[in-house]
Amino acid sequence: MFLAQLTERIAIKKQEQDIPFNYIPVASDTDVVLKAFGPNARAAALRARLANAQFRAKTANSMGAHLHEAWRSEFHAQKPAEASIPRMRDKGEGKVDINQPWDKLHPSAQKENHEAGKAAVEAVRLHPNNMEKAAEHVHNEWMKRNPKDDYNAASHVPYNQLHETAQGGKEADRAHIRIAQKLIAKS
Repeated sequence: MFLAQLTERIAIKKQEQDIPFNYIPVASDTDVVLKAFGPNARAAALRARLANAQFRAKTANSMGAHLHEAWRSEFHAQKPAEASIPRMRDKGEGKVDINQPWDKLHPSAQKENHEAGKAAVEAVRLHPNNMEKAAEHVHNEWMKRNPKDDYNAASHVPYNQLHETAQGGKEADRAHIRIAQKLIAKS
């Protein structure tokens, strides 16, 4: 139904705006979708983008670097004395320093950020209008990827039991959703 309605409205807009008939819009062509459906079409455009697995993968990949650099920026602001100190974490291939710029980060640590990006993009797809459900999805996926350890024990609880703070709490999961939403909207 959505695709038929979209195709019909785009055809009408092509006639009204003298858009060439050989122009074929794709699901991610937000401008065409917005012109066809009007100002309330943003959600429809985002749903169309998120239906495309290739688009989701591309967004998740770029999100990994954004998430890592956002974490480093916040970590350095909160703990400036530790900004140059290695922060060693076991990422499956032995301990690696996660306190590195993205381009110097060990591939196993980059993989964790890519997986976090995938979880956030999937959460936006599953719960586009519910921040808390989307953040809970991100948190549950994080717990699956990260076994409970001394350094993360306080965050290794169900989402509804997390504290509100940005460092390991609900706000960190919400931040992943906001970053995913921004990347999806501008892609």
